[in-house]
Amino acid sequence: MGVLLLLVLLLAIAVGLQSLFFGQVSVYSNNEVRFLLRWLTTETIAAALLLPCAGAILGAGAVPVSAEREAVQALLLTQLSAWEIVAGRLLAALWIPFCVLGVSLLTWLAVQGGYHFTSGSVGGARAILEAHLVLLATLLMSGATGFLCALRGRPGRSWERGAILSLSLSLICLFGLFTLNRPIRRMDNPAPLIEAALVINPISGISAALDKDILRVPWIYNRTEAPGYAYYYPVPLITTGVLLLIALGAQILASWVFRRSYQIGS
Repeated sequence: MGVLLLLVLLLAIAVGLQSLFFGQVSVYSNNEVRFLLRWLTTETIAAALLLPCAGAILGAGAVPVSAEREAVQALLLTQLSAWEIVAGRLLAALWIPFCVLGVSLLTWLAVQGGYHFTSGSVGGARAILEAHLVLLATLLMSGATGFLCALRGRPGRSWERGAILSLSLSLICLFGLFTLNRPIRRMDNPAPLIEAALVINPISGISAALDKDILRVPWIYNRTEAPGYAYYYPVPLITTGVLLLIALGAQILASWVFRRSYQIGS
């Protein structure tokens, strides 16, 4: 039921993005390639907006409540490390968005097999794979930071704090470029700043994977100074790597805080 609900929300956001990014699109368009590319683009961008919310909420909720204190302390006395316990709880909490990502990936690979609407290596599937790798990294980053920020330094959790702080980080990654207009105008060469903002942006990574110039979309173009300067979109795998490094750092720190929080006698 949760997977179905998340899929419905994903499609609803994608429908809204269709009109925002591409205007009115007819289902009966004779250009199947263009139609499928538009839906792939909007569906993956919709996922980049929705998955951080799901990851933050579920990641923060994966932290044990106070009533689980004795059970967690018993686990820490076994051969399981704090890292394994944290990773296990986090991955188990994120199973619904993992399933949605899997359904999305398999669906688009099947469509690609039938219509060959994307070009590139691996039979044109590379763009689809890279876009979904960016989404996977985005989900892991939001989940790991949500878990970390929900820890309290003692048994129990602060679910609201974890979700809010993780969502705040995701919003910075997604929309931080819009806040940089003033420094961009003041710099002689703002390309490094623009590219730094883009490398942590999941939508930028997806757009680069699908060979789209996302900053030229009218709604975005009118709200940032960046398109007026020379810059390069970061390679999607670099964006994936940066987001995974953030997730890994949060996971390492969360494991350390988790062990200290549930030490015997705490």
